[in-house]
Amino acid sequence: MAPKVTVPTDFGKHLINSPGHGNLAIQLQEGADIKVNSAILSFNSPVIYNLTTDLHQTYLEMQDFQRSAVERFVEAMYSGEMEGVYSTNFRDFHKLSLVFDVSWLVDRCDEYFKSQVDGVDGHDYEETLFVVEEARYSLNKLKKRNHLDYVAERMGNMKTQRDVFFERYLMTDFSNCSKDQLDLVLELIGPDSDGLVAMLTKHITANTKSLDDNMRYLLSNINVSLCERNDSEICDKLMEALSGLESTTNSDFKMSLNLIERFRTPSKSLRHTKERIKKLSNVSLLPDMVRECSSFDQLLTVLSESQEVTNSYIFYDALWIWMYLVNDQLVKFDKNLTDRILKIHDDLQLNPILKSYIAGLYRHDSARKVIATFMSFDKIHAEPSSCFLFPSQEVFHFDSSFILTERKLSFQFPKPESCSLAGKC
Repeated sequence: MAPKVTVPTDFGKHLINSPGHGNLAIQLQEGADIKVNSAILSFNSPVIYNLTTDLHQTYLEMQDFQRSAVERFVEAMYSGEMEGVYSTNFRDFHKLSLVFDVSWLVDRCDEYFKSQVDGVDGHDYEETLFVVEEARYSLNKLKKRNHLDYVAERMGNMKTQRDVFFERYLMTDFSNCSKDQLDLVLELIGPDSDGLVAMLTKHITANTKSLDDNMRYLLSNINVSLCERNDSEICDKLMEALSGLESTTNSDFKMSLNLIERFRTPSKSLRHTKERIKKLSNVSLLPDMVRECSSFDQLLTVLSESQEVTNSYIFYDALWIWMYLVNDQLVKFDKNLTDRILKIHDDLQLNPILKSYIAGLYRHDSARKVIATFMSFDKIHAEPSSCFLFPSQEVFHFDSSFILTERKLSFQFPKPESCSLAGKC
């Protein structure tokens, strides 16, 4: 290791490029090298000490960094002071400090960044953009989280300005935002998401054709539970905006159902949840065939003839969708009906379905007879060890959650403790 010399200290910037002391060349962008003393740099950097003393290097390549950042970096090691660092060269200066393990300069960079964050009031977009983007870069490229923590703390104290900033930050070119930008917004917004939900609702309303991947990602990950408790009207407006989309996909419906389930608070009734789902009137899980059936008999006929029904989960999802979301009808399961279901099950060569899946899907009081009917036939249900979802015979274990079966979705409510079959299925 380098001799024990306390740094930072002032070795004298006038010695940079000294013919008598410059035994190490730093290669820069745009040509000309800087001649420096390897001992002075080694006192500051164990990395440079290893390169020059152990590996006998006489030059260092720094062409990947801004010239001004390298010059300020060298001057800092010579003078013991961090000077001439601004928003335009901070990123490369900070990275140099980390790459060459100049610990005292890393600390100074953190202090500088913290001072920039503390000076942000939200009124200057470029000023706020600098600290937000540096925090994102530090987290994703340098694997440092403390800069993001500084920004999160500051933005938590300026909610209105924060929401104004993120509307411009996201919506200027929303479809081209990267995933780490979206993750950053979610992190900085935190649980207080009212403003973000309102912002996304406004964007959906103005762009009514369809949802893009970025919108789906934010809606799938945003904290909406607290938002609804604070102002349920915001959530209702979001659902109205989603129901007004001109073109939707199964992915949109999956995301919407997930969103509704996270909206629901204990005080919300099943009826309220169903009403929200029905607002998505132009979205279907199966190509209109479920929604357009006028009777349960017609539904069974359609399902028995459909090429879309490729496994048990799709079949029983479709039954549930029609009974409890489309027509809201209680179907009496007599022997003729159950015999017919069993025949369809055999004709389509459907694999057994998990007991817990049926119990979760048909969980509310009016469906207990449905559960009992399905549970009475071994060919319909099975234990996890013998239940297969796809022809590949891959074993799946299910719980009360959202389950995507190939291109289809089942929406399950939480498994009820009061269910007569709880603990048995």
